[in-house]
Parts: sequence; C-alpha cells; structure tokens
Amino acid sequence: MAKSITDEDLNLLDELGVETGPVKSSAHSAREQRIVAGFEEIERFVEEHGRLPQHGENRDIFERIYAVRMDCLRASAECRDVLMGRDPSG
Repeated sequence: MAKSITDEDLNLLDELGVETGPVKSSAHSAREQRIVAGFEEIERFVEEHGRLPQHGENRDIFERIYAVRMDCLRASAECRDVLMGRDPSG
C-alpha cells in the first residue's frame, strides 16, 4: 500500500532536481501537435539541405513525403492558423 508523500520526500526530490509541481497541459490539441511536429520535420529538412522538399521519383522517399505534407499544410486553413508565426522563412 502506498504511503502519503512527506515533506522529507519532497525535499529529497527537490535536491535531486525532480519537478514535483503539477503537470502542465498542452496549449494544443493532439491534432495541432501533429501538425506542428510535421512542420518541424520539414523545417529540419530545409535546414539540412538548404531547400524545400521536392516531388519526384528520383527523390528520397522522405523528401517526397515532406513535399506532400508541405502541400497539405499550405492547402489547409486550419494548418496555416496553427502554424502562424512558426515559419521563420515565411
């Protein structure tokens, strides 16, 4: 059976650097989090390759996926709203 947490327990956790406060809820829904995560993958591609992902059978499969994802993000008003202000390169 679990005992209650004492001040001594809290002090020990504090010394160890363990956060004991309430867990913050995300400001975004799960769908919005997926939109942001997908966009961040595209951003990493751009940073790594210095260009936007492109379509084409001669391209890497991940680049093609990112290109399709980018088209979908651009076409969706919901996605544009979620990503507003997150794209430093416009």
